[in-house]
Amino acid sequence: MYNISDYGDMIADNVRMDAYAYALKAAIKPDSVVLDIGAATGIHALLACKFGARQVYAIEPNDAIQLARELAAENDYADRIQFYHDISTNITLPEKATIIVSDLRGQLPLF
Repeated sequence: MYNISDYGDMIADNVRMDAYAYALKAAIKPDSVVLDIGAATGIHALLACKFGARQVYAIEPNDAIQLARELAAENDYADRIQFYHDISTNITLPEKATIIVSDLRGQLPLF
């Protein structure tokens, strides 16, 4: 599907990222549990932590999730993000999410 360069292009889209950041900042409270479906490089999971989410679950079938793990560690969020290298229908979370974020645009809806 996507490669790291594709994800980079999406992250570099300021209109796209500003909208997600604004929505996450407005929705997240200190007790929030965030589910990031299609986490890719983990940008939304990282933002959720930045804005104060208590716990984040990031699900991604693409190998880009390895980069997400590294970025979480580099940003001191590894203790608050649990990563799943799988599709969301195969996952049972240990707790109920209060916020779900997903950026399933680009080519994906066509599949």
